[in-house]
Amino acid sequence: MLKSIFAISLCFSLLATAKAVANPLDLFVEQCLNFSSTEFIPLPQQWQSEQLNSTTAAPLLASKNELVNLEDGLLALNNLNDRNNYYRQRIKVVESQQQLLNCQIHLADELKQLLASLPNNIDVALQSDKDDNDSQYRLFINILSNLASIRLTTNEKSQLHGLQASIAHNLRRQYQLNTSAECANSAVTNGTSINKSIAKYLLNQPRSECRKQAWQAYQLRAKAANQQALVLLHQLKLSIATKHGFDNIVDNDLHNSPLNIQQLHQFLHSQTNQLSMSPWDLPLQLKALPTVKFSPIESEKLFQKVQDQLSEFGLRFVKVPLQQASTLNLYQLWHHNRYLGELYFYPHTELKTGKKKITTNKIKQSVLGHQFGQYELTAPTIITKFSEYKNMLFAVSEMINQLIKSNKFYYLNSPNTATAPLPLGTYWLNEYLINALLSDYVISPRYQLSRQYKKQQNIVNSKLAVYFYQLDDAQIQQQPNELFNTLTEAAFSASFIGEHSYSSDMVYSSQAIANQGVNLYLHLWYQSLAQLLNTDPMLQGQNQMIFEQVLINEQQLDIYSLLSNLYHQPMDFDTLLWRLNHADNTPE
Repeated sequence: MLKSIFAISLCFSLLATAKAVANPLDLFVEQCLNFSSTEFIPLPQQWQSEQLNSTTAAPLLASKNELVNLEDGLLALNNLNDRNNYYRQRIKVVESQQQLLNCQIHLADELKQLLASLPNNIDVALQSDKDDNDSQYRLFINILSNLASIRLTTNEKSQLHGLQASIAHNLRRQYQLNTSAECANSAVTNGTSINKSIAKYLLNQPRSECRKQAWQAYQLRAKAANQQALVLLHQLKLSIATKHGFDNIVDNDLHNSPLNIQQLHQFLHSQTNQLSMSPWDLPLQLKALPTVKFSPIESEKLFQKVQDQLSEFGLRFVKVPLQQASTLNLYQLWHHNRYLGELYFYPHTELKTGKKKITTNKIKQSVLGHQFGQYELTAPTIITKFSEYKNMLFAVSEMINQLIKSNKFYYLNSPNTATAPLPLGTYWLNEYLINALLSDYVISPRYQLSRQYKKQQNIVNSKLAVYFYQLDDAQIQQQPNELFNTLTEAAFSASFIGEHSYSSDMVYSSQAIANQGVNLYLHLWYQSLAQLLNTDPMLQGQNQMIFEQVLINEQQLDIYSLLSNLYHQPMDFDTLLWRLNHADNTPE
């Protein structure tokens, strides 16, 4: 029997004990652990196991109403999962963390059980796919099918997360800086943490060869600790790829990615541009360039400047008065006359650790017709650096991009599952805000050099990830591998001057290669597209149209359909690649 989200919540509330009522976290955990996918997520009739006929290959159709009911149940599960992730970020008590971990495991098992029960040939009964509203049902079906096909076993998930956590732990460990007598420097003494002192050493060491040795030592610091873990991670991912019907890890990782392997190689090659410097020379080169003075600003004042800038797109932030005095600021976000959701802003003083953090946390995902979104933003009371300023702009861009989504299914609004290029909205809005609010900074030589370096560094790491995950099982066991070394040295030389004979070992110092795999390139891809949309003369003065097409994207268009609308001409990969490399020279 269909139960609404309200009914589910009421059912859970009636089960709450007196202790749970007194403790909101205990109540939440009890709700979480009592959630049952078989009870609260109704499958369409033709999809149910008792209705299936193994000899029938015809599509098993669900009505639109049945998919709405299915979404209601899935939304309850996803809301619990989002709230659990939020609590895990906020609560540090060990006992509570264990409770929340149990909740996460339970919800993962319930979703796994649901996906395992889905037949292979599910579909939806529609009168026409041309109706934009109806097309969302088809996309929802496609996402469900994809999630069901790529699910991992509990053992695979455990091994994957365990290996990635081990690699992260080894990279966080403190390794000592030990230089030869001729490379000693009074600014940094031997035995200090290389993690904390490498930048200072490079900045104060006049000898290039000594800087190179220190930089390479930093890249190799975790090789001994991570080498075996990375080999095991490669073997596990290869086993998963084979199980999914792919010959290698790269094809598996790129299966639902914007680019295939040939396009990825073309894209990385087109963005490669050798800088007239080595990575170990960057600090000294930046030091030689004129600085741009930064005036500290209260994060609340910066947030107000962002609000004023975003009013160009019809966004309104309405501050809600709170009954009790608090550092919390509650805003209701509107786009013209459409209410989007709530934004909680916490300016905080510097943490006891001395670190300043700007973070965003999703509390609730926007889903049109079901619920409004809720996001939390925390930032230092005073913004003292350009990097903090930029981090806050990116955080706000990310929240706006999520809150403004207008799809009726959770998975179409989530960046982890959506078929549309959701991250592009965040990257484009961030570029827009940086250019609008930091105009003097972005034209400075220091910023330009730093940005060029980071881009080439991302290109080298992206190539490194592709080359590493293209290795087969026999090649990964052969360390060092001659082919891998040749490819990585060529990748390094294409972006930087100076020989780096240990370039293949950089794979051991990259957490992103372990976590994101071949899709490490996505940051570079969306960053490049965002810069194109902000700088292409053909799109000058079209910010309002770009905002509506890229951030709202009601029709869930893919990247080429979206760009075809913006440029008013057909767009495919080859055309896009040409524009990425020649837009600055294109006549208006």
